[in-house]
Amino acid sequence: MRKIFRTSLVFIMTIVASTLFAQNNEGDSNGTVFSSSQIIPPKYNGGEQEMYRFIDSVLVVPQSAIDNGVSGRVIVRFFVDKEGNIKSPNIQQGLTPECNQAAIEAVKKMPLWLPATQNGKAVTGFAIVPVSFKVQKVTYDYEPTQAELTYEQYVLPNKKWKLIKLNNKDLPDNLPNQPYFVMSVNKRRRRVVEGNASCAKFSARYNWNLKRWRLTFSKIEKKKKKCKSKKVTVIDSQVLNVLKKTKEFRITKEGYLEIGRKEKNRFVSFATFESEPLKK
Repeated sequence: MRKIFRTSLVFIMTIVASTLFAQNNEGDSNGTVFSSSQIIPPKYNGGEQEMYRFIDSVLVVPQSAIDNGVSGRVIVRFFVDKEGNIKSPNIQQGLTPECNQAAIEAVKKMPLWLPATQNGKAVTGFAIVPVSFKVQKVTYDYEPTQAELTYEQYVLPNKKWKLIKLNNKDLPDNLPNQPYFVMSVNKRRRRVVEGNASCAKFSARYNWNLKRWRLTFSKIEKKKKKCKSKKVTVIDSQVLNVLKKTKEFRITKEGYLEIGRKEKNRFVSFATFESEPLKK
């Protein structure tokens, strides 16, 4: 499934929280009014187009939106504090609960903004960003081979997928642990992932759609752990970054799992895994 995403407008408004809120709380009817020339609104560091590309890279379209052909936009409002941190994102205008949550999660992942300024001094402001969802049906030319159907390699959950190649390169020999992940459905019927990135263990959620060869990971959380030995190579960040970027999967004729995304109508593999049955 190829997600088409555009944010057509970024509407920015600013407030000087420490001044205006204090005056309102004190009941002062002679509150200070700032002209537009006094306030420079917060901005995404890199400009709007770069922001569009970033949100497109992290926005996970919910499977329910894909299945039901949901289209429209979610308007997210959030504060930008004096340090540029995004605070308290909330929905001003929504679609479905799943799309609303997906939009908020994407906004939360944005890096530091350039804060609003008033007379050269950083102040708290807020931004309103519309996040558009438009789902198009895409037909893939990829079909499972007979070997895949025979051995059910295309069924991803309830198997231990061990990493054997990263960005088409063999893994270092001195890893503390071989990276792997296991997909399953827990007692709450949530699709969950547990794994090891090489040093630290991690958890996540996943969306898997065999009909469209779609696979995405979200809510990736790394458990803190330090590998004390200086003789090992840690690739935690590279492994987790690959999972974040993944949009689709393929099964090779050898039965390996490849995860990646489609670029210019061509599947690009980020990582290769081999399967191992789970121990009962």
